[in-house]
Amino acid sequence: VSAPGRQTKWWYAKNFLTPAAVAGYRYVFVWDEDIGAEAFDPDRYVQIADEHGLRISQPALGGGTYGSWPVTRRVEGGPGVLHRSHPTKPDGSPCDGEPPCARYAEIMCPVFSAEAWGCVWHMVQNDLVHGWGLDLHWHRCAASPGDPHGARGVAVVDEQWVAHLAAPTLRDEGAGAGAGAARGAGRAAAHERRRLEWG
Repeated sequence: VSAPGRQTKWWYAKNFLTPAAVAGYRYVFVWDEDIGAEAFDPDRYVQIADEHGLRISQPALGGGTYGSWPVTRRVEGGPGVLHRSHPTKPDGSPCDGEPPCARYAEIMCPVFSAEAWGCVWHMVQNDLVHGWGLDLHWHRCAASPGDPHGARGVAVVDEQWVAHLAAPTLRDEGAGAGAGAARGAGRAAAHERRRLEWG
């Protein structure tokens, strides 16, 4: 969702999806506008989330579409309907059990239990635009008494997958000559920093 003044999905989520507003729901889907869901069955997804006690999850990215992290990609023919980690980090080193190779759901299409959303909602800034990096921390909101680090409460659901169309509508948002180019340079710098920090 976008409106003049850079009011993106996170602005709407912070202002309208308050914990009180979603209290009557079991799950909150906070997806980007460029997600293709033709192969996705929301009823089956909720059933899987319920069966596996997922507090924070995402549908796997399938169909050869873009994903920032290997853990978010669909594991076809794998051992089950979901996976919770990837054997390596993006740089090829072994996974250490930390995001983004385990306990991770990406910013573009997360699904939260209403309880976990109540925690994540407090992490969201009022002026958050893209939210890059937030997804590296929200696994803490999946913790529970039997799972203090959230390892069992976070997963990528392979059986129900989506396509990332990589066609965001916010790419050149703003007013004034050169605004799109300035944001493009900032985006390139953010991607380079991510590459240097995460491989």
